[in-house]
Amino acid sequence: MKVLEEYFRGKGISNEQYGIVCPQGSRSELRYWRKDTTAVVIDNIDLKCDQGMFCFRFCDGVVEVI
Repeated sequence: MKVLEEYFRGKGISNEQYGIVCPQGSRSELRYWRKDTTAVVIDNIDLKCDQGMFCFRFCDGVVEVI
């Protein structure tokens, strides 16, 4: 998940995040939100996944599939 980790770092996001990745061909729809707020952000990123839709946690610069 290096691409996803680099995406968050590039956005200046270092706090704990939870989200869902929905693969759509060579791109993926990314939905994520902070643990302490209800705001949802949706972006399309260049992330090709071999697996289907999955949930993740981003913490301390590392993405963990949950």
